[in-house]
Amino acid sequence: MWEYLLKGWSLGIATGVVCLSTCAFIYAPYIGNEKRSLLSSLGVIFKISAGRFVAYFAFGLMAGYLGGNIDSHSRELFTSISYLVLSAILILNLVRINKIKTCGVKQANKWINISKYPVLLGVATGINFCPSFLIALSNSVELGGALQGGMFFIAFFFGTSIFLLPLAFAGLFSQIKKFNLISKYATIGVAVWFSVQGVMQLKHHFLDHGNEMSSIDTTKFDIANFLDEKPLTIVHHGKGEKELYLKLLKKLNKVKTGEVKFIEVSKAKLSGIDEGYVIESNMTSKKVMDQLKDKPYYKVVLSEEKCFCELTDAEKETYVNRLVSFLGSYHFQADKENGFMFRYAPSAKVTNTETNCAKSTL
Repeated sequence: MWEYLLKGWSLGIATGVVCLSTCAFIYAPYIGNEKRSLLSSLGVIFKISAGRFVAYFAFGLMAGYLGGNIDSHSRELFTSISYLVLSAILILNLVRINKIKTCGVKQANKWINISKYPVLLGVATGINFCPSFLIALSNSVELGGALQGGMFFIAFFFGTSIFLLPLAFAGLFSQIKKFNLISKYATIGVAVWFSVQGVMQLKHHFLDHGNEMSSIDTTKFDIANFLDEKPLTIVHHGKGEKELYLKLLKKLNKVKTGEVKFIEVSKAKLSGIDEGYVIESNMTSKKVMDQLKDKPYYKVVLSEEKCFCELTDAEKETYVNRLVSFLGSYHFQADKENGFMFRYAPSAKVTNTETNCAKSTL
């Protein structure tokens, strides 16, 4: 547990300045719109942070559990919704503070009063896929568990929150009339920017993305999504490291819709592979690999420049989580006649420079 907390805290400290630069122009106008004491402003910061905490912890649990199976298309939808909610809260807060009349409509006043709760602003910014959040998300999916991901994000939250404390001084400056006026104009500008960005991303999510997909010539090309209902076969070359491939099998069985099979090739003849996806090693013999060319398989080749047997259990787990996250985040345009091949190089570090694994001699 302490390992995940330390990693999250370290990342929060390392990306805190980026977090501040991203959120300062949202929080500062919100705090500066009303005259507050330093203590009152700190209270607002803590309430905003409470909202961020809820969003971070929820996403940490989800990312750890799903192993990063949150594709870019879904992330775009989350971000666009958070942008629109953010802009709505900022505008409603401005209306509430300046007591702009709403034609006596009670229902409108209820919505306006929502902006009194800074925790909602924290939640909205917490589900915004900003650079710091994406870095933390990519790290949490490698931990391989909901609890681990949640603990990582809790520590990340506390690490970044330190950098938000100076924003409390915006409440003191709000007592200066000109600063208060600047804060109001800044709030309008930020709200408009987020509204435009949110609408544009929603348009791309629901309209442009569909047009991009429909523009592909489906008579010649297919969309290869390695986690869909088509069968996937993991081919082990019969010698050397096997544990990593079994870890990969276990992980894929949790997140893939279709069947996942494991085949250990100990002879030059390859059989038992259905039409669909193949994950194999570049250490598989040329004779066996040539047989995969007979059919238009969609393949991911794991490059073993440094043998997997040199990796520690933690590094193997990290490698598997990153690979599954990659396969869940990206789709590929594949040639139906000639198949498709992508080489995935390991990014986990190994300590030895020489390999002790026996390479396949099939």
